[in-house]
Amino acid sequence: MTIESAEAYYSTVYLQFTDAAAVEARGVEAGVWLGGHPVAQVTAALMRARAAIESQPENRIVGIGGMGIRLSDYLRTRVLELVVHTIDLSRATGIPHTLPETTIAEAVALMSSTAVRKGSGEQVLLALTGRDELPEGFSVV
Repeated sequence: MTIESAEAYYSTVYLQFTDAAAVEARGVEAGVWLGGHPVAQVTAALMRARAAIESQPENRIVGIGGMGIRLSDYLRTRVLELVVHTIDLSRATGIPHTLPETTIAEAVALMSSTAVRKGSGEQVLLALTGRDELPEGFSVV
């Protein structure tokens, strides 16, 4: 295993996989994949994903760009991405979203611990407690 945690993924590896053109291309591909029946397509994919995850051993390592990360940590990164992009889509379309509080809490915890790992933990803590503001454009990813 070469990626020790979800926090390590976001603090050291994530930018290696973040290419604006590639992200845009994946977005277009996803739109085509959804087709004319997006709810049915997503429902079927969710069922396949659940079955695949449930069949894996606890120590399963997932390959990412020639590196490995525990499945449990990889899934934490996917949940964060789903939470953030659900909010993005909701804001862009004006369609309200309903995310479980526990899911948002997990996403916030992952980004908070990533901030600590990257040396911005105190800055984030002060912002969250109203003692300071984050600089414009601040991001831990």
